[in-house]
Amino acid sequence: MKISTFAWLTFLLPGFCLDLFADDTPTAVQVFNARYGKTAQETIQKLREFYRQKPDDWRTRYYLATVLIEQAQSESELREADLLLDGVEKVVEPNWLVPWSLARKYEIHAKRLESLLAQSQTQAIALQAELARDRELRPTLSKTMASFETVLARLHQGLDAPKTELTGDEVREDLYALKSLVASRWAYVEEKQRQTGRSLDVILATSLSQVKPRMNMQEASDLVRMFVSNLLDGHCVVELPGAVPRRALPFKVQDTSHGLIVVETLPSAPFQVGDRWLEVEGVNAYSALSQQEQLAFGSTLAGRRWNAVMALPTRWHEDRSYRVIIERGGNILEFDSKPVPLETLPWLNFAYIASTERWLEHRMLSPNVGYLRISTWSPVDGDLTFSNSGPYIQKFCSQLDAVMAKLQKTEDLVLDLRGNGGGSDALCTWLASYFVSHPLKIYVLRYRQMEGLIRGDGFQNPEHKATHYPQRSGQVVPARLWVLVDSGCFSATDTFLNILTRNIPDRVKIIGRNSNGGIGGPQMVGILRNTRAALTVSTCKAYAVSGELLEGKPVKVDVPVQWTRDDIINGRDPDLEAALTLIRKAN
Repeated sequence: MKISTFAWLTFLLPGFCLDLFADDTPTAVQVFNARYGKTAQETIQKLREFYRQKPDDWRTRYYLATVLIEQAQSESELREADLLLDGVEKVVEPNWLVPWSLARKYEIHAKRLESLLAQSQTQAIALQAELARDRELRPTLSKTMASFETVLARLHQGLDAPKTELTGDEVREDLYALKSLVASRWAYVEEKQRQTGRSLDVILATSLSQVKPRMNMQEASDLVRMFVSNLLDGHCVVELPGAVPRRALPFKVQDTSHGLIVVETLPSAPFQVGDRWLEVEGVNAYSALSQQEQLAFGSTLAGRRWNAVMALPTRWHEDRSYRVIIERGGNILEFDSKPVPLETLPWLNFAYIASTERWLEHRMLSPNVGYLRISTWSPVDGDLTFSNSGPYIQKFCSQLDAVMAKLQKTEDLVLDLRGNGGGSDALCTWLASYFVSHPLKIYVLRYRQMEGLIRGDGFQNPEHKATHYPQRSGQVVPARLWVLVDSGCFSATDTFLNILTRNIPDRVKIIGRNSNGGIGGPQMVGILRNTRAALTVSTCKAYAVSGELLEGKPVKVDVPVQWTRDDIINGRDPDLEAALTLIRKAN
């Protein structure tokens, strides 16, 4: 379950919440745990042994194939995985195989691409987007992909240049297609209508009412984004060709009771921490924020606003100077400011935020009070790709173990999850198993069935069997937990918060602002013909083990905290101060 348009704000790399382990039989447990050997070769050897014992067991075939593809050292291993997956596709929903069967798909699609050039450009665009997305998910397969990189380049050259303007009929065509895709693949159609009071027909009618006889691509794309934004599901996002800004004004703001206040800026910029942002190019900052909210994605209104605030400085991204007006110490000041590349802004550079050195920070606040900051559940490593299993999880669970070895004797532990937009559920579950008696039942996932495979109510797992992830062995750490959250907490972070609050409510206090409240399984489901927008929706429903729907229901805070401008100017952290005050009272 996972993160954002420019990498994290709109969750481009969502984690895969696979419900592959819903059976509690001993064989299923053994096969599942076999995936986590000390080495890749040990894992492969153990799974091959299970495969020889039970060649018809789809779990064994699936897990062995995924590990082989992840660790592929030769073409023969890829061919072995190919044969194994051929026996799985009849059992497992095909979209589950996407992140694992890339090597085979590359070989097959490389042959199809050239013929597509001479046929349907719409199909070619969709395939190109799918392959590009897979390539981002599995950069370690670059050697396997090299054989068709040239073909991809030819595909790109062979496509018509994107249109700069669309007719009203073309925009309407995309909106109707968008509504059809959402209705057929989104898992939360009925649930969200009950939560928001808006049906898909109402959202479509609202969008259609804004169509003009001719619209430039930005106007048309904004209509598509607004449609998806109104679904109010943070795992529903739309990606538009060339629409992701690569530059932003050189400051970060926070939404406070005293306005939009600068909290970070570059040393070379004329802005200061504590400045109140008023205008850019004559546009009121709050008016711009209101417009940005209509284009942002989130599972709650608060979550959508949080994402809009984070993205707001990217609205002015052209390579030119903008007139920015701020208020400082009662004085109105004007500056000419030029946007800078996103990678130079630490707060928007996901590779920096999620780096091995940054994603996990800890220290002691006093002899008995520890502090643990987790910025993401999808940390970045140059050699490992985001996953819910295998070497990726082994590495980062080991890092968690090393940190917890230093903190587990503390009587009180402050967990700082603010701004953590999600990632691997397996990773957050591993940490949760330090505090909650295990084995843990995480949640119940029900994937929407593919067209042509619909049985029962149209969703898999009718028995509502719970999902499990690997958990540590050992005694529970009995520390009291003081958890700092905000509306940037989403997806795997919501999963983590639900585990704590539902299992150990007497030992947990949630401090700050309500979370975004989104749990689901995102998957790209189609490309719109005219705007070329790629649509991702949540294709599974997530329930608590007790049966309560989790999506759209934020983990509410026990101690609400509102930041002020004085807090920012004076370098105070009111969330942390609230936690320390509670700890002192508890002791």
